[in-house]
Amino acid sequence: MKHIVIAGGLLVLVGCSSITPITPAGNDTFVVGSKKLVDQADIIDVKSSALGLAIDFCNKQKKDIEELNAQAAVVPAPTSPQRVKVTFKCVARPTETVTGN
Repeated sequence: MKHIVIAGGLLVLVGCSSITPITPAGNDTFVVGSKKLVDQADIIDVKSSALGLAIDFCNKQKKDIEELNAQAAVVPAPTSPQRVKVTFKCVARPTETVTGN
């Protein structure tokens, strides 16, 4: 029974939020978007969803994310979704220097 309740809750969340696929934007940059209804999340939660996908995308390439721009469309009406579009690059991770003592 517990699993049914959890699954049902996830379906509700999925139905009220969405993340656009990561798309190339030229010059080694990518764009990802996210939107959620106002009554379910604030704009920081919406941006976090988009950034999470971007971070996973870069991690799969063994790179770090460099956020270039984030645009938010904040709508005060509770029936309108908050929207965020994040532009980012995947950059090489700094090499670790091992020092011997």
